[in-house]
Amino acid sequence: MTEKPAKPAKSAKSAKPAKSAKPVKSAKLAKSAKPAKSADKPTASSKRTTRQRKVSHDEIAERAYFIHIEEGGCDALENWLRAERELTSA
Repeated sequence: MTEKPAKPAKSAKSAKPAKSAKPVKSAKLAKSAKPAKSADKPTASSKRTTRQRKVSHDEIAERAYFIHIEEGGCDALENWLRAERELTSA
């Protein structure tokens, strides 16, 4: 009978590490490691502020005139006050 050559013993260095030896980051750790962005909070530059513009005397007079023409209102003061309200709220 012929003898088979002996298989060389595997050294510890050539052995592949097991898959569990590789560190695995969990989803929670990965998320908490990043700094949180505050996308929900508006910054000072992104806030919209509405300013009432200064309405001139002529603009109010013109709108009061058109209110009078359109609706036939005979009360000039009421037309003037309505024109002011409409122009300042717009």
